[in-house]
Amino acid sequence: MIEFEKTSQSLLLIYEAEYGSPDWVAGKLDNGAVRLVRTFQFEKTDIANTQRDEFGSDAEDEHVTYTFSFGVFEAGYYRISGAKLGIKRDVYLSTAMPISKDTFVANRNISVFARIAELVDEDIYIGGDKTAAIPLSEFDNLLKTFPTTTEVDHYARSRVARVLKDYFETTTDAEEAFGRYMRTRSTETKIPSLPVVYENERIKFEFIRDAISGYLREENSFGENEWRDLMLKFVLLIFPKYVCVLRNIRIKDFYSNPEKPTNRYIDIGLLDANGHLDLMEIKKPFANCLVSEGLYRGNFTPRKELSGAVMQAEKYLFHLNKWGVEGEQDINRRQSGHLPTGMTIRITNPRAIIIAGRSHTLSYQQAFDFEFIKRKYANIMDILSYDDLLRRLSNIIEKFRVAP
Repeated sequence: MIEFEKTSQSLLLIYEAEYGSPDWVAGKLDNGAVRLVRTFQFEKTDIANTQRDEFGSDAEDEHVTYTFSFGVFEAGYYRISGAKLGIKRDVYLSTAMPISKDTFVANRNISVFARIAELVDEDIYIGGDKTAAIPLSEFDNLLKTFPTTTEVDHYARSRVARVLKDYFETTTDAEEAFGRYMRTRSTETKIPSLPVVYENERIKFEFIRDAISGYLREENSFGENEWRDLMLKFVLLIFPKYVCVLRNIRIKDFYSNPEKPTNRYIDIGLLDANGHLDLMEIKKPFANCLVSEGLYRGNFTPRKELSGAVMQAEKYLFHLNKWGVEGEQDINRRQSGHLPTGMTIRITNPRAIIIAGRSHTLSYQQAFDFEFIKRKYANIMDILSYDDLLRRLSNIIEKFRVAP
């Protein structure tokens, strides 16, 4: 049995031998040191008190209780010498925290602070006002992550079953049992909420949405190039998979004039976090530039501006894919000064994003046919009106209103 007693100046560990001769502790101390539950280490000089209670004539009927000096009070903490825990660094426990055997010893006599000391090389503070201290709530969560006896047994059985099932047909599905147990245990682990992060994300996307909404009301004040440059300021925020915007990417067109390759220039390229290149077309938000106002055989068809943007993006994608490794190397060489450190451009089934026009004034049937047009090209490009973009931002904002 191990208990702890707090005083104004020290922390005491009280140990009563539960098995075998009560004098085994004294024997160990006479030989130098004693180790309790594979965690606590004491020498004879650490004994603060010894109490022997006799309940019969047999030596095994005696109970011997040892009180060891364990920690010393220092500025709101009990400082425990690392030597008493078998580690190199000292441990500081807030005087306000409850202290028990579970604070130090996990299942199967795993030393908690020995595991922590394997990963850090400084004194360990738990609770209190120290800046680098682990908060008490986080320390409690840490204790819960140590494997239980049941978890270790499940894991051992699953490892053995993985070998045996190749030779026996009657093995139980120990791996599935281990998985079920871990899923059950994971629901007991407290996952910290991220309210500040979610709030900051909501504010960020509200700012982007409101800024673009304001620019759309004044779009006549901007030329086409000015509008494109303005929208590019938001692209990496709206599409977080991309980490870099590239401009004026030169590619080779070997098909328009087979006798002499033609240089083409992609206005906007987007590079994702793995270096894969996609394209983007940003058009001014003109009204009535998406689908026709009149019907053709019962359908609203794409207007010339939208059809032209789609055709241009398709051709760029075609030329990129056809250029191959040589083209990839050429683009990397020409764009090397604009790439993030250590990143290389890769051309692997590139896609395109087209942002053009307003859809808020479309009739129900026009909006329905516009959706058909978008889905027709969905395998190679994402076609967005500015109203689609605002709607997407509003949905993202709603997602961040409540932190999970």
